[in-house]
Amino acid sequence: MNNLDGLRDIHFPDVTASWFPPALGWWLLLAFIFIIWSGVRLWNVLRIKSLKYISLRELTRIEKSLSTNSAIELSIILKRICLIKFKDENIRDIYGKEWGEFINKKGKTFIKNKQIAEDIALAPYQNDKHFNDDKILSMIDFCKEWVRKVI
Repeated sequence: MNNLDGLRDIHFPDVTASWFPPALGWWLLLAFIFIIWSGVRLWNVLRIKSLKYISLRELTRIEKSLSTNSAIELSIILKRICLIKFKDENIRDIYGKEWGEFINKKGKTFIKNKQIAEDIALAPYQNDKHFNDDKILSMIDFCKEWVRKVI
């Protein structure tokens, strides 16, 4: 008895395989790429709209274009941030040295920079000649650190 007699010839399908529709693996890969792309886009939108990103971008703008009003702008930016971040506290009525103490208190680790915080708080009431470029740059650095820590 010969076992090979029961075999049939090789049978090829009549239609060749088409490129469409792709196999399940290709659909999963396409879905994965789409999810990653959507996540990156969402991350960029949320980052651009975040308070921290906007604040740091504004501080960088002030740093690039130093003027006599830069110290006042720093005080305004910190006040706006605090109005948004600390809604429960009555920040609108805080000004002068009390505002400087508030900035230091919320920054927690900036007690060593108490003078810079007071300079920022008193900037709207000071003469423009009181602030030179080096002092304004140190105030900007302080504000950037403060924003990174608080927000």
